Amino acid sequence: MQFDITGSAKRIEARTSERLFFDNPKHNAYRWELAARIATLAVGKGEMLHASYCGPDDPGRDRFDVENVLFYNVRLPRNSGGSCFSRAAGNGISFAYTQQRERRTVYEVVLIGTLVERQPMLIDYGDIPVCAVNSDTKPWQVWQSFHLWLDQHPTECVDWPGRHFGMEIGVGGVAGNFAAYVKPVFDGVIAAFHSATAVAPEIAGRIAGQVHRNEETVFRWLKRREPIRISDEPPVYLRGAGVQWSPADHLCSHGVLRPIPTGSRTMRLRVWSTEAR
Repeated sequence: MQFDITGSAKRIEARTSERLFFDNPKHNAYRWELAARIATLAVGKGEMLHASYCGPDDPGRDRFDVENVLFYNVRLPRNSGGSCFSRAAGNGISFAYTQQRERRTVYEVVLIGTLVERQPMLIDYGDIPVCAVNSDTKPWQVWQSFHLWLDQHPTECVDWPGRHFGMEIGVGGVAGNFAAYVKPVFDGVIAAFHSATAVAPEIAGRIAGQVHRNEETVFRWLKRREPIRISDEPPVYLRGAGVQWSPADHLCSHGVLRPIPTGSRTMRLRVWSTEAR
């Protein structure tokens, strides 16, 4: 893998010959240098970290997750003493993808409020009670919290199958490294955007055991059409004796995860279109 990284305490830019994968050892030299530079970013009061990936890849066709390329796949070597995002992601994070010929990755410090441009809004919900969000949070916990709220707040379905969207999530009562929280929170919310036309009983049974609900409730949640339907497939598949949560988050090309000023565990959710309707 060929790469070149330049930057300062406020901005890092990397040009690479390949997209960063999680487990490719040929990418480790790039991964570790990039992580070391991210660890030196200086994010002050009123600022947050914005990451962007540009390249010829197509998330819809290649089925890669933008947030994985920018956060989950980036890490320091083992036994290095923590996450490279621990200092930079304390005020929240945002990410964006742009398709272009040249492959380029940028991490920059921006003012809070100068984030991604929002296109037509698809849904806008507030005050959703949510589980504790920390380094141990699992997607199923967020998925369950969202469905429990939807049970009390029914709405119409926005049909958005296979289309790209952006998502902003604010969470209350949360502090720490938001780059570490983006995957479980985004996966959990996006899993609720699946409206499965068919669900294998074994899948429903295993989820029921995981979330401590009866199978009837799990079937109903998996087949729920609102608030947005992006896929008619279940957001999980069988793995070992359990299930692997694997929603269609490759369709989420822009995102924001940030704290909101409240001590209660609540979530604010906005989803908007990033393509023509």
